[in-house]
Amino acid sequence: MNYELFQHPHKSIYLIDMKNEQGYFSELVEQSVRKHLTEKKKILLLTNKTGYASGIFCTSCGHVPQCKQCSISIGYHEAENKLLYGLCSVCKSIYDMPTSCEQCHKNTLQMYGLTIQKTKERVQDNFQITPLVIHAPDGASFPKAKKTRELVQQSSIVVATYALMPVEEVALFDVVIILAADQSLSLPDYTVRKNTFYNLYRTFTGFANKFFLVQSYDTEHSSIHLACKLDEERFLADDTLFRTAHQYPPYGELCIIKYNHENETSLHTAIQNLHKELQYLQQSYQYEHIEIYTSSPLIYKKFGKFYYHIILKGANIRPFIDIAFSKLKMAKRGYKIDWMADSLI
Repeated sequence: MNYELFQHPHKSIYLIDMKNEQGYFSELVEQSVRKHLTEKKKILLLTNKTGYASGIFCTSCGHVPQCKQCSISIGYHEAENKLLYGLCSVCKSIYDMPTSCEQCHKNTLQMYGLTIQKTKERVQDNFQITPLVIHAPDGASFPKAKKTRELVQQSSIVVATYALMPVEEVALFDVVIILAADQSLSLPDYTVRKNTFYNLYRTFTGFANKFFLVQSYDTEHSSIHLACKLDEERFLADDTLFRTAHQYPPYGELCIIKYNHENETSLHTAIQNLHKELQYLQQSYQYEHIEIYTSSPLIYKKFGKFYYHIILKGANIRPFIDIAFSKLKMAKRGYKIDWMADSLI
């Protein structure tokens, strides 16, 4: 078997390495689901993506369709009539499901992403049972209707996201299966390590369940491995060393200057000019210990406007920001400052 077992008092956590697995579900998950179904026990499948697919890409040229108003890949959802449609998660623009690549025009499109609706389909195909899927609008909590709770109690398999399943509901299940523990680790932000750790750690410690199966392509990542070991003290020590070394909050200060413009060229010109001005002030006022660099946000274009950031990082940067804000008349020029930012994205 392709897993590592973490044995705790009254709790067993199986961390499964998906690099050597072939399907959507690992061999151990397949066996566990069949065993629990045979024994008429309850199964919860957790993922952190809604919809049917996170996006599609062309296997011939690599093109990924994006929203025309936002620089984000189009997610795909299954309507009640089983037809698929595209949806931008930012501006909510709706798109038809493409049949061929808009770049190379080949019929070589493939979906990607471990999502709720796709998981439902795979459960139906693999185990010949239709799971209950917990849906809620973006940002909504677990549906509180009595009927929904009754359906959860009656269902053998439930598919949901972390956000939609409170402790009292998860306690109903005999096994909890986390399908993509490492899905957020690719985001370019220093907070993803901590977020990933606590998503897992709180699931393991907050729920009374005895068995957890965790699928991951990065089983050696400290966030995942230490969460499975339930070693919060070691993780916090490692995270402190990481943040201290790179001067990330709370061991350094982080400030993000934000700017947007309808014209992409004008955006870059404004950002480049401000960056040079900040570097000049940095040398003039002897703030060389502060890191200053430009960076595109995670979503570069939103609602037809282009966005860019200047990031300042280091110890005691507030006096320098006050100087820059006044000297460079940043408010008049349309720059916005996220003082004491808690994330790079």
